[in-house]
Amino acid sequence: MKHTFREQLKEKRRGIAAGLYAEKCKKIGQLLLHLAEYLKAEHVLFYVSTPEEVDTHEMIKAAVESGKKVYLPKTVNDELLIYPFNNFEELESGAHGILEPTTCTESVDPTKMDLIVVPGVGFDHRGHRLGRGEGHYDRLLKKTGAYKVGLAFEEQLVPELPIEDHDVPVDVLLTGRNLLYFKHTNPLAS
Repeated sequence: MKHTFREQLKEKRRGIAAGLYAEKCKKIGQLLLHLAEYLKAEHVLFYVSTPEEVDTHEMIKAAVESGKKVYLPKTVNDELLIYPFNNFEELESGAHGILEPTTCTESVDPTKMDLIVVPGVGFDHRGHRLGRGEGHYDRLLKKTGAYKVGLAFEEQLVPELPIEDHDVPVDVLLTGRNLLYFKHTNPLAS
């Protein structure tokens, strides 16, 4: 069932016209940069977007310029580890062709994150997300009480996704047109 949703949502996302894509990304980025939880956060974990996802490159640059400590994930032995971000020149293609830190420094404890910007192939009206299918982000999100922000185009939003016990929902979803807040119990949240 998830596989079918994943393929349908990827197709919808691929159908967004290039000019409209840039406009939508800019709106979503502005929503993030003005989000109260983002403004309060000191340690922010971003994902580095692929060409079909909501573009995070300008958001990452803006976060660095505003003085936030920015981090990126790197897939190591089927696990997402967190590393400090310095600049885009220090990134290389990793798992699934996604840019990742090349640094060999020690990874950062996920509990240090105040806010995590979470990717998704799709999201529903309850805050549940559909990822690539490996469960990397769900395992990472279970280790932290950080505020979880999903970024998506309206085309990626569906009324309800099939969920499993290990799925971790986001706290807010930014679509460019809407901010959708969700109330979830997180035992790690302070």
